[in-house]
Amino acid sequence: MPDERGTQFAWAIEWYMKSGWEVGICQRSVRSGRNVITFDLFGFGDLFAFRDEEHLIIQATSGSHHAERMKKICMSALAKKWHQASATNFIHVISQNTRAKGVKVEPGQIRLSQLIESDFIC
Repeated sequence: MPDERGTQFAWAIEWYMKSGWEVGICQRSVRSGRNVITFDLFGFGDLFAFRDEEHLIIQATSGSHHAERMKKICMSALAKKWHQASATNFIHVISQNTRAKGVKVEPGQIRLSQLIESDFIC
């Protein structure tokens, strides 16, 4: 698949829905003259999902930005606060076709990272 924002959302939504999650897009883009400003849910979430009593904020990204997005979220006091608000709140960073340094996966394979309490550095 091409590494485009719309495509990242499409395969991520499909993947989560096949896993039983209800998914909604939270990222919004606002055009201001020639500029486009993008807003994520709480500054770190592209998608929100739930199933049963679990709640999930998802950052869907390209493989080359996976580690960068993880670091950004781990440094976010708001992400930590949301994660701690309930034992059923989770944060995922997901990418496809990863070619990050030190990570060997097949084309099309999904890389999924779920943040845990010790990941937060704020």
